[in-house]
Amino acid sequence: MSQVDEFNEISARIMRLSLEAKQQGDEAHADRLVEVAADFELLSDDLQMCWGGPLNGQSGRRAIFEQILGIGFDSVLETGTYRGITTHWLAERFDGPIASCELEKIYFRQAQSRLANQANVTLNLLDSRQFLQKYLDAAAPSDKVFVYLDAHWKNDLPLAQELEIIDRSDVQVVIAIDDFRVPGDAGYAYDDYGPGKALTIELLEFLKERGYRIYFPSLPSSREDGARRGVCVLSKSMTSQLDGCDLLRGGDWRDWRIVELEAAQQDALRRLSLYDGQALPEPTPAPVQAQAQVVEPDPIETGESEWLPVARRFLSELGPDLDPALALRMTPDVARLLSRHGEFEGVLEQWTLHVRRQAEEKKERLEAGRALVEERAHVIQLVRQVHQLRERVRDKDLPAQAQRASGVATPVSPTPSRVDMTVIATIARELKASRALRMMSHVAPLARRNVERLEAEIKKLGVKNS
Repeated sequence: MSQVDEFNEISARIMRLSLEAKQQGDEAHADRLVEVAADFELLSDDLQMCWGGPLNGQSGRRAIFEQILGIGFDSVLETGTYRGITTHWLAERFDGPIASCELEKIYFRQAQSRLANQANVTLNLLDSRQFLQKYLDAAAPSDKVFVYLDAHWKNDLPLAQELEIIDRSDVQVVIAIDDFRVPGDAGYAYDDYGPGKALTIELLEFLKERGYRIYFPSLPSSREDGARRGVCVLSKSMTSQLDGCDLLRGGDWRDWRIVELEAAQQDALRRLSLYDGQALPEPTPAPVQAQAQVVEPDPIETGESEWLPVARRFLSELGPDLDPALALRMTPDVARLLSRHGEFEGVLEQWTLHVRRQAEEKKERLEAGRALVEERAHVIQLVRQVHQLRERVRDKDLPAQAQRASGVATPVSPTPSRVDMTVIATIARELKASRALRMMSHVAPLARRNVERLEAEIKKLGVKNS
């Protein structure tokens, strides 16, 4: 047993005694035992650095956080202090106030000891949701806050609630989530506590329509060191600053979901694809000692697989033209492929979702294009009507000017009817309120200004746009 294991074992025994004391109603003795266990763990430097140091011992992650801190913040909030290793690292690089929370008393006690001399650090023995609500409610709307979320553990996964609390706040925030899956880079580890509790891009789907831009490391996992844990950074109010961080890649939720689906598809197809009738080999496993190696018999090779009869039946249904010898050789490969039908169905399901999303986006673009064509027809009609109106006004004004110059009465063209101008005013009003023009206003403000100018000219002619 290693020294770390020995410390963990003794500490666990002390914590069991503390739990027994708490169950017997002796809270003071239970808390004292927690302090003893915490002080005992502080004696082991290896145990304190069990994750390799601050930010999981990852130099790439530390470089990312240094770039983010360089943006400039009024304060830093951290959930999940643990033993205070990362908190101490943050305090050495950020002069402003740092608040951190920890729910487990044994780790809170160790963090208190480690950070006793850090005047800018405030520790809270508090649930992360209550902690975030407390500090964000106290912050000013103009404050810039860096929030580092690392309180997810075992059965409790408060991440979605934490993000909701942050999203409701008026504070400008940059959020970093530890232990997150990096789309397209399986080398980064992440936390997965079961269905619906994996730290993946799917968990952030509820934010996809709220204006967030999501970032992941641009550094590939093969060049990272330490524990190689993934991280996700997101913001909706400080995206321009994050776009300037060259160690991060940004995109919206849909961009990253597509990356993840394509990576899963490629991985599954790589494992399921056939070459000359032979399945591609699985990746070569790491070398192991001979005495520790246990080789399980292949049920397909031994003829015990339930998929062999299914494969034979499938091949027999191909008809009498199939060479019996070829069918016999193909049977094991077909059985292996059928045994993985669940994986293949998963790939098809993911690809179907991907195609469906692309079809929906294409439909939205077609609808926008159709509306734009309709509005262009309105514009042409409006321009034609205004042109005719101007011609009538001009025909009326020119003879009047000649009459005033010569003193001779001259017949004039009829004044444009009020009905004509009312029709034009109605078209301008409908065009200004149209969905297509609103959709285009952020990319073509000139279109709206032109309509407003035409509307102003109509008002000058004495027609109210009612």
